[in-house]
Amino acid sequence: MRQRPPAAAQPLAFLAAQLHVFTMIPSTDETLMRHWLAHYTALGVRPSHIQVLVDPQRDPARGAGMAALLSPLGVNYTFALRQYHSDLKRDAANAFLRALPADAWAISADADEFFRFPSNMEKLVRDEAPGHDGIFATYFAERIGANFSFPPLRAAPSIAEQFPIECAGFRAALLPNFNAQDYKTALFRVRDRAGRTRQIAGSHALAPEFYKTPRGGAINPRYLPFVPHFSFFGGPPGSHSFIDLALHKQEVYMSASPPRAVVYTKTLELFDLDHWRAAGEVRLSPAGRQRCEALCELAPQTPNLKKQLDRRRNAVKTFQAASSPFGDWHHAGHGG
Repeated sequence: MRQRPPAAAQPLAFLAAQLHVFTMIPSTDETLMRHWLAHYTALGVRPSHIQVLVDPQRDPARGAGMAALLSPLGVNYTFALRQYHSDLKRDAANAFLRALPADAWAISADADEFFRFPSNMEKLVRDEAPGHDGIFATYFAERIGANFSFPPLRAAPSIAEQFPIECAGFRAALLPNFNAQDYKTALFRVRDRAGRTRQIAGSHALAPEFYKTPRGGAINPRYLPFVPHFSFFGGPPGSHSFIDLALHKQEVYMSASPPRAVVYTKTLELFDLDHWRAAGEVRLSPAGRQRCEALCELAPQTPNLKKQLDRRRNAVKTFQAASSPFGDWHHAGHGG
């Protein structure tokens, strides 16, 4: 029988009664969901305080496996009734936030985002510095396999062991004019000091008005170690690899929201798609290999926030991706 981690290893256990978590995941990603649930419950999150929106991938029957996984654990879930779009996820997350108790704290974490919290998290929350107003933020550190490889995700060992290479600044270097893709609100008090229920603007940040007080003063999030982002899972075409997903999202957004498609276009340029289609193996293009060799290192056991921020800033300066014709998504205050 699997033993519950000791309380000292659960940096969010002190918030357990007030903490609620929202995520959205395709019905085909049962293995990823198992890793995600193990991670967040080890942090101290109660399964009954987790809300999962399951995307049935246009086939309701494909959700049976996910339901069989979530139901015995007491995790709450619903099935999306329309095709995936980030607006669908945003609207569901905001409805979830509006329904929470007045003293609630929340995490909105995609299924490939594994937030890290320091052992002194309780002190950081209780001794809240002026100007933070209960908002903790972070940046992404992409995780990939050993020797810059992209293996399929397996049930064991842990996801961190399967993808031990960390690339802080990878997204920032990929799209230096699109810094909103690199920033992430990690944990926040649902009601601000003015009593407003906070809402999110997309997958990564709160709505802009919640970074200001009602009188117009700035609210500056407190930053945490970078979030390990496990999205680069390999596999042949049709296996739900990250390339399958990126191609699908590129297609969706090209018709619905072209600026968002740029993210996936730029990402796919780093990979040898002809080799993937012919051999079923995900590997980097020469440009992608250069990018990873410059930005990636073995994940540190105790991440140093200052070093991570310096690495990210250098990444943006070193790699100047072409500006997008769709404009700059930079959100003031989140550029690092």
